[in-house]
Amino acid sequence: MRPRRKRCAPPDSRRTRHRTRSGTTWEQQAYVNASNTGGNDNFGLRLALSADGHLLGVGVPYEDSKAKGINGNQADNSSEDSGAVYLFKL
Repeated sequence: MRPRRKRCAPPDSRRTRHRTRSGTTWEQQAYVNASNTGGNDNFGLRLALSADGHLLGVGVPYEDSKAKGINGNQADNSSEDSGAVYLFKL
């Protein structure tokens, strides 16, 4: 997997695409991005895929929220550059 810059997005915002290969052909399986990506969050700077290929962890080192746990307050930007990990079921 390779993070790609999103066109017309704030600087350093990213999206990721999950692709699988069969022989010499690559097919896109999923497209993921955060609903609250802000400028300079660096969404997708680091990626991790579970062994079974069904769970994708996306690192966002400069996310500004101090929300904790699952489904935290997306509007919270009170902790500058605190970082986050987004999990996506593929």
